[in-house]
Amino acid sequence: MQRFFTTMCAIFLFALFYPSFGYEPMRIVHCPSAGIPLNGEVVLDVLSYPEGGLRAGLALGLWDRLDIEVSYGATNLIGKGKIKPEPMPQWTVKFRAIDETQKSPAVAIGVDTRGFGEYDSTEKRYEHKSRGLFVVTSRNWIFWEVEVSGHLGMNYSFEERLKKGFSIYCGTTLTLYGRGGISIEYDLAPGDNKAPFGRGRGYLSTGFFLNFAKNSWLYFNLFDLLSNKPQDNPIGREIRVVFLTHI
Repeated sequence: MQRFFTTMCAIFLFALFYPSFGYEPMRIVHCPSAGIPLNGEVVLDVLSYPEGGLRAGLALGLWDRLDIEVSYGATNLIGKGKIKPEPMPQWTVKFRAIDETQKSPAVAIGVDTRGFGEYDSTEKRYEHKSRGLFVVTSRNWIFWEVEVSGHLGMNYSFEERLKKGFSIYCGTTLTLYGRGGISIEYDLAPGDNKAPFGRGRGYLSTGFFLNFAKNSWLYFNLFDLLSNKPQDNPIGREIRVVFLTHI
């Protein structure tokens, strides 16, 4: 474990001296921010998650206002045993209704069917439910070479009944020299308050990221730091790689 963290620190320090390239993150960790790809930007997103899961997604930015994403994946894709594909491709459509100004935050609304973790075909839901219908506001502050972003959103997930689908989430992102940083996210998830889905603690997640090459970012996420899931080892580890290009 010590060797792993030493290696990660060395990579992060290297990234601080690597030329940085602009990218507006579209999610805090799992939950959407008000970030939108620029017009003509195409984002390839590959996520590796617990239970041998792997998912790939594409996002397209239009008119500096609209974000359209599609993704598809499966659990047990890496490892042994039967592969369990998602029931259908997952979509995100996000529209930025208000741009950020010096006096007001950005506001975006949208629909997001992309959940995280293993899909439970019996309960018809993901381990971390998709946002469903959502509205989110984001604001950025810059202090010297440090950029701090704050996010606040609420949503109604389509994966469960009304009394369990509503949630509020918030988060913050700290970016150093435009090259790397950390994100922290909390999802209230009031519906996940009974076994087998939760203890009513909500979901606290964090992600470390760095710009390791031109138009390329590497993320290492930790999900459920409050051990909301009633499991022996509830904290999930994810690796995410993002590539950006233009059309």
